[in-house]
Amino acid sequence: MLQQRARGVGVNLHFDTRVASIDQLGNYDLIVGADGVNSLVRRSFEGDFGASSSYLDTKFAWFGTSKRFETLTQTFR
Repeated sequence: MLQQRARGVGVNLHFDTRVASIDQLGNYDLIVGADGVNSLVRRSFEGDFGASSSYLDTKFAWFGTSKRFETLTQTFR
């Protein structure tokens, strides 16, 4: 519905577009950079976003389940 509404008011939507340089983005009003942990968008605007990264030895895995939990539960061993 959001995409349909956006198109209805004249927004040009672009998906699945590999961006090698921020210069490719031009003068867009909104950019959604869903490009993961090694985000080009995040790296390019670290100062503006106040972002920082640190690398640790701790491993974390997320496993999905259809089981409903009443509270947030995480167990580490």
